[in-house]
Amino acid sequence: MIRDTLSVEAGDVRLTVYVSGPRDAPPIVLVHGYPDSAAVWEPVRAHLDTRYRVIAYDVRGAGASEAPATRHAYRLERLAADLAAVADATCGARPFHLVGHDWGSIQSWEAVTDPAFKGRIASYTSISGPCLDHASFGLRGESESERDGAARTAQPTTKRPFGSGVRQTLKSWYIFFFHLPWLPELVWRVGAARLWPLWLRVTERVRPAPDPAQLRNALNGLNVPRQFHRQAVAPARASCARAGAIHRAAA
Repeated sequence: MIRDTLSVEAGDVRLTVYVSGPRDAPPIVLVHGYPDSAAVWEPVRAHLDTRYRVIAYDVRGAGASEAPATRHAYRLERLAADLAAVADATCGARPFHLVGHDWGSIQSWEAVTDPAFKGRIASYTSISGPCLDHASFGLRGESESERDGAARTAQPTTKRPFGSGVRQTLKSWYIFFFHLPWLPELVWRVGAARLWPLWLRVTERVRPAPDPAQLRNALNGLNVPRQFHRQAVAPARASCARAGAIHRAAA
């Protein structure tokens, strides 16, 4: 299927969008994670664009999309606005299916739980990426049930054993690594970008095509988890709790 490449204005940046599939087919929007670009979806596109209008875009700072001038411009609300701009340009008023992977999944939860998207998202498939509020439970050493129970009873959340928080921290070590000054950038520059395909072959048993934008994806993309973490450790916005109410009202 012939693929179109579009340039979509999204406030302070222009995003590069790749579209394929029948124009009258149901639209599906794919949001990649870190340190990827929309190219990560190419093997999937071949299985989808016979039945769907497939829309994938390079998130701000990745692939061929422009990077914003400040780190603050990678906050969740800005990324959700990018998705809205892409959907407006490619789907019009039609509801679209949404698929997010990794950090792309986390940012997509912001849209799914935003009342502004009510009636626009036909379905949401989250791959390896929780809502930021859910992720913050783990970073704080709390479970979702503990947080929900505390909210219902208006009682302080019971702290989990110290060892539980340590285990979660060890599982999420790379998130904290991303927040170190200059070291993550140095690691990517001195060889990690070149070795990334090998890492994926060993750990994920996939053979990705070389991405000429890999270093740029990695360096600019560090701003995404850095901003997410700042929002995650702030008081929870209960955005995930909003989701059920929003979509029940839309039904």
